[in-house]
Amino acid sequence: MNHRVWRDERFAPPLPPLLWNAVCATYAETQAPYASVLSAYLGVATTAVQSFVRVKCPTGPTCPVNGWFVFMAGSGERKSSAINAATSSIKEFDRKERRLAEAAHQEYSVKTKIWEKSEKRRLEESNSSTRESSEGIEVENNEGVKRPPSPPKPEKPLFFNLLQENLTPEALYEILDRNVPSILIRSAEGGLVFRSPLFKKNPQILASAWSGEDIGNSRATRKPKKDIYIEDPKLSLLIGVQKEIFFDSFRNNVSLMQNGGLLARMLICESEAKRGYRTAGPPPPTDAAEKFHERISQILSTDRALLKNPYEIEFEPWAASAIQRYYWDTEQGQLPGGPFFEIPEAASRTAEIACRLAAVFQFFEHGPSPVSSKNAERGVEFGNWYLTEHLRLFGPQPTAPQ
Repeated sequence: MNHRVWRDERFAPPLPPLLWNAVCATYAETQAPYASVLSAYLGVATTAVQSFVRVKCPTGPTCPVNGWFVFMAGSGERKSSAINAATSSIKEFDRKERRLAEAAHQEYSVKTKIWEKSEKRRLEESNSSTRESSEGIEVENNEGVKRPPSPPKPEKPLFFNLLQENLTPEALYEILDRNVPSILIRSAEGGLVFRSPLFKKNPQILASAWSGEDIGNSRATRKPKKDIYIEDPKLSLLIGVQKEIFFDSFRNNVSLMQNGGLLARMLICESEAKRGYRTAGPPPPTDAAEKFHERISQILSTDRALLKNPYEIEFEPWAASAIQRYYWDTEQGQLPGGPFFEIPEAASRTAEIACRLAAVFQFFEHGPSPVSSKNAERGVEFGNWYLTEHLRLFGPQPTAPQ
């Protein structure tokens, strides 16, 4: 696939219609580069779905669907506008969650104190009403009445707090422990993120979270105040960054970013400049973005029973065949002389990334249901585009003729 054809604004990508219409509407409104807007909306759709879904890949094990979306755009190319427009529904959802959480945590604190006092009193009464026989065997109290079992401890309420800015490793653990362990780290100043301790000193945390592996703060750089263990975390990224700053961060951290596999997990694209071509005046009226945000709000209101037992999306037979063909194409492309021989880390993960994106498209469109062949093809198209961009940006560069 020719990346220059794809990156042309006039090319209609294989998105679900509701998502595609919202991207076009925001592109017209913000006049940010198309790839920036596209990445922002993909990041938001992924974040909304990731808490409730896992995908059974036809080429491997079951995995989460979180994604790391990074777009490169120059200074003044409205990176913040693209991100803010796409994340507005999640931002509003977080506001509502915080209001509910405040009241729920106050109630939980009161109930916990009552339970602790009751448990302390029960234990004291139990100790005073038992005695030890001369043989050293504990017997019941004189009345022969057995004490009722201890009531269950109040369950800690969990709420969403999805949107996060740049985080330290310690703050990351606290956020995931205190809330539903599902977040989106977003920033239009990507240099701050990629130079942060989370990326520079603790890449193994990010790698584990991308794979959905349990993580604990014993791996943090500072000694933690308390032990925290997070089961099945979901962490997505939505980062806008200038190309020069990204490559500078990459050069200063090449061993971790590349050899550690972080770079290969990122869905990176470069936005073409819009400066000098933006027009004045309001965009055509449309409610496409509002409909997208309504759908995001619906997804985030999904039955929270799925938080503990996520829906496992499988593929219809023809859809599975499309993923398997793509897997073999990219696998063979890693052979000597193949197009992906120089980027095996990214090529090895692209089929799984295609599965993740296909599952996001399917759940976004239809809720819990098997992935259709159409959404599998969409996942493959996007996986191929991101892989092509990765090759263009990080593969062997052509040398000028002597």
